[in-house]
Amino acid sequence: MSPSDWQTMRDESGISRHPKLVDADTARSRQQLIGQRLRDLYDGVLEEGVPDAFEDLLAALDGEEGTDAPAPVAKTGGDHD
Repeated sequence: MSPSDWQTMRDESGISRHPKLVDADTARSRQQLIGQRLRDLYDGVLEEGVPDAFEDLLAALDGEEGTDAPAPVAKTGGDHD
């Protein structure tokens, strides 16, 4: 995106905004901070565990894998008598 494109950027309210240009070190440190916060968030989600009802559903689905379920019938579009 070129600086001339920035002049036409607008936020949700429709107000023009001009992003501030930053040096490479500042941009890198911002990216590192965002990355760390995303990792922290993801780790927190992993620690939450799986609800019992979901585990029960998965166990039930695993048990059904070996059964011979009827194959779905393909509908044909065509002749109606």
